[in-house]
Amino acid sequence: MAEQDTERPAEEMGAEEEVPLYPVAEAMRKAFLAGIGALDLARERTEEMMARLAERGERVREERREYWEKKMSRRQARLNKMRARMDKRMGKLMDRLNVPTKSDIETLNEKIEGLSRKIDALQKTPPAT
Repeated sequence: MAEQDTERPAEEMGAEEEVPLYPVAEAMRKAFLAGIGALDLARERTEEMMARLAERGERVREERREYWEKKMSRRQARLNKMRARMDKRMGKLMDRLNVPTKSDIETLNEKIEGLSRKIDALQKTPPAT
């Protein structure tokens, strides 16, 4: 009687009974499903890895940006300090060499302009007789 059950069509078997498949077909079905599972797992892991790498890339980029900003800020501060020292030294050297500064020249130019105005005013006045 058990022999008759395996020969009945699948529609006649109960819901809890499965139709026996050939071993090769079953192996192919499992291999196909395993391939689909492997592809899905690879996609999932790739997405996770890409998300982690992107997050890490953002973090590293921000760290590098902060590093270079600090480095450039320190260099600018050192450069400003060096310029201030150089200006001070140049000023002392100019004083020792008795070279007039820009402000000295501007003061002299103002005095010359004032004297020139006075001379022009004197030349415009008629001589006293």
